[in-house]
Amino acid sequence: MYGWEMLSFNIHDGFLEAIVRGNRSGLLTAADYNNLCQCENLDDVKMHLTATEYGPYLQNEPSPLHTTTIVEKCTLKLVDEYKHMMCQATEPLCTFLQYITYGHMIDNVVLIVTGTLHERDVNELLEKCHPLGMFDSIASLAVAQNMHELYRLVLVDTPLAPYFSECITSEDLDDMNIEIMRNTLYKAYLEDFYKFCEKLGGATAEIMCDLLSFEADRRAVSITINSIGTELTRDDRRKLYSNFGLLYPYGHEELAVCEDVDQVRGVMEKYPPYQSIFAKISYGESQMLDKAFYEEEVRRLCLSFEQQFHYAVFFAYIRLREQEIRNLMWISECVAQNQKNRVHDSVIRIRRCGGPQATVRGGKQQEVAANDEDEWPAAPRAMVTSSWARRWGGGHFGHTCSAFVKKGEYKGQTVAVKIIAKVKDYLIQFHCIRGFWLLDK
Repeated sequence: MYGWEMLSFNIHDGFLEAIVRGNRSGLLTAADYNNLCQCENLDDVKMHLTATEYGPYLQNEPSPLHTTTIVEKCTLKLVDEYKHMMCQATEPLCTFLQYITYGHMIDNVVLIVTGTLHERDVNELLEKCHPLGMFDSIASLAVAQNMHELYRLVLVDTPLAPYFSECITSEDLDDMNIEIMRNTLYKAYLEDFYKFCEKLGGATAEIMCDLLSFEADRRAVSITINSIGTELTRDDRRKLYSNFGLLYPYGHEELAVCEDVDQVRGVMEKYPPYQSIFAKISYGESQMLDKAFYEEEVRRLCLSFEQQFHYAVFFAYIRLREQEIRNLMWISECVAQNQKNRVHDSVIRIRRCGGPQATVRGGKQQEVAANDEDEWPAAPRAMVTSSWARRWGGGHFGHTCSAFVKKGEYKGQTVAVKIIAKVKDYLIQFHCIRGFWLLDK
C-alpha cells in the first residue's frame, strides 16, 4: 500500500498533515450535539457554539440570530482553514486542494444560471454561492442564454473549461438542460480527479479512488431515481454515469433500465458494500436514502484518518466539516421553527477520534464511541487484570494481542485487544486499551 512516500512525505507535506489532523480534533463531539439538540432558541445555539472552535466567528454576532448567519460564520471558518492550507501547500498537494473546490464551482454555476432563468437578482444569488467555489467572472454568468455563450463568455478562463467539452449544445438553457449540464460537469470532474489521484499513486491513490468511486456510485443512484418518470431516455441516463466505480460497467447497464425505486434497490443489493445501506431502509422509504449514503460516506471519511502519508485526509476533513455545517443548519432550522421533535432526523454524527469500536455479543454488533471513556463497556476494565497471550498483529501505533479474562462479566472468555502504547512507555495501561472484540471459543 505504501510506496516511497514514507521517505519523503513529511519533507513537504508533514506540517499540513499535522495541521489537518489537529483541526479534525476540533469537530463537534457527541456531547456538543446533545447540548445543541436541547436548545430552546438560536441564542442558546450560539452560546453552546462559542465554547467550540466556532466561538471566535460567532461571539460578536448580535441578537436576534438567523440560521443563515450561523451557517455563514461556520462556513467562514472552513474557508479560513482551506486558505491557510493553500498558502502552505506545494505541488502536487496544491493541485489536489484545488480539485476539492471544483465541485463547489459547478454548484455555483448551476445556482447562478438557474436563478437567472427564474429572474432572481444576481446579487442575491451571489450571496448564496459557496465561498470555496467563487471565481472572478462568476457574476457574468447571468448574461448567458445557452451553453455556447456560457462557455465562450465566462467559463473558458476557469478550471471548469475542460469539463464543458461534453455538454456544449446550441439548446437554450432550461431546467432540464441545466440539470443535465450539472451532472455532465460532475461526471467529467470526478473522472478527471480520479485520474489525477491514480497518478499520485501510493496510499493517496488507494484511499481517494475508493472515496471517489463511492461518490460516483452514489451519484449514479441519485441520477437514476431522479430521472424516473421524466423524458430522459435510457441512453441519456447512461451517459451521465461516471466511467469508474464499483457499479461500472455492469451496474450502470442495469440502473439505466430501472423504472422504479424497487428496481434500483434490487440492483444495488447485488453489491455487498451497498447492501448494508439499503438494508437500513424499508420499502417505500426512498426519502431516507440520502441520509444512509451520507452516513456511509462519513464512515469512510473517518477511516481515511487511520492511515498516514497520503492526501486523502485533506479531502476527508473538508467533507466532514461540510457535513458538520449541514448538521448545524438542520439543528438551527428545527430550533428556529420549534420542530425539536425532528432535530435528530437528519443529523449525522461524526466520530472525532478513530472509528467506531465494536463489541460483539451473541452475534450482535454494538458501537462504542472510541473517544468517550465513559461509554466503554465493562469488559476492557476487567481485562486490565487479564493474562496476555500471543501477539496477533501490529501497525504504526499499536498492536493486537489475544487475552484471557480473569474476572468480571466476561470471565473465562478469550478476547482480542488492540493496544496503543504511549511514546517511551511501553507498559500496557488501562487508557491504552482502545477497543475489544469477544471471540468464539
